[in-house]
Amino acid sequence: MTKYALINRHLKPAFNLPYSLKHIFSRLFSTDNLPVGTLFPHFSGSLWLLCLLLSGVFSPLHAQSGNFEGGVTEEGGSTLTEYSLIIETNGLTSGKKVTITVAGDDITGSASSYTIKPGTGVTVTLSDPLPEGVTLISLLGTSTSGNWFLNPLESLPKTFSFTMPATDITLHFDFKVEDQPVPDPGPSPTPEPDPEPTIYHTVTLPEVEGAVTDPVAGEYLVADFSSFSFYLTLKEGYTQSVPVVGTDLGETLTPNSLGRYRIFPVRSDIKVSIDGIRPDLPPVANERVDAPDDICIHTVQGQLQIESNSTSSLYIYNIGGSLLKTFPLTVGGQTFTLPRGTYLLRIGGNGYKVIL
Repeated sequence: MTKYALINRHLKPAFNLPYSLKHIFSRLFSTDNLPVGTLFPHFSGSLWLLCLLLSGVFSPLHAQSGNFEGGVTEEGGSTLTEYSLIIETNGLTSGKKVTITVAGDDITGSASSYTIKPGTGVTVTLSDPLPEGVTLISLLGTSTSGNWFLNPLESLPKTFSFTMPATDITLHFDFKVEDQPVPDPGPSPTPEPDPEPTIYHTVTLPEVEGAVTDPVAGEYLVADFSSFSFYLTLKEGYTQSVPVVGTDLGETLTPNSLGRYRIFPVRSDIKVSIDGIRPDLPPVANERVDAPDDICIHTVQGQLQIESNSTSSLYIYNIGGSLLKTFPLTVGGQTFTLPRGTYLLRIGGNGYKVIL
């Protein structure tokens, strides 16, 4: 079995003892005499312990014991010149990283395993500050030989130094990770109300003989409170007709200068009515309406014909007295197409009643 001699910086070089260390130390705490020829005189055990403390064999710094320097000599004379330093961490969870730096001369290795010569000054530093929620709760250094240990007596330092002993050592760091409180997301925002559904109404354009509409006759969906427009064109042979356009709501529609009819606003279903479309026929029968000499009024197959010797204005009313149309009268004859029915006419200061 290989034997090692430990060399302390405070003691003289080691020499061979006639008795084993175990036998000698067992006698330190006894008042019995040691065997004759030993190097130790007869003292009590407590006195020997005091002598060892004063000589520097034990050091209270960080509770470090057996801080030996130098080499370890084998019986064959060879010397072990490098020993390992292992960094061991416990308690860290995923996402929590602590950097531990080992610094000093003649140190090789990285991360958690280093090779160091005995007697080298070693400085160990923890990352500062530690990650949020991470606390160092214990620090302990141990050796494989059992003759060296490190254990802070008071606080747990973020940086500490020691002299590398002639033995493999391990530094144990124990951490505690506190659960971080989940931030309050705050009150949920008030949801926006669902938009009101769009209401649609149906506008119906009729199909009329002698005229076409654009868009063509049919039913159309129109959003509430929007507008609907269309055009009316007379076919060939019906160009003398005067269309009367209205709705089932009693509204009379008048085209603009471009001939466009517009319904606004559309608040309900609407049916458009188109009347007064008649074929262009030559007169075959006349019915004279009594009028002054300068005005001649005739009804010809549902059409109103007026001949005037002067310019004037023609106002057409329904039987209830509501104004339906206004036309300028020029010198000569003019034909007007109206839906069948009874109408009241006013030309100048005179009134007339006609039946179509």
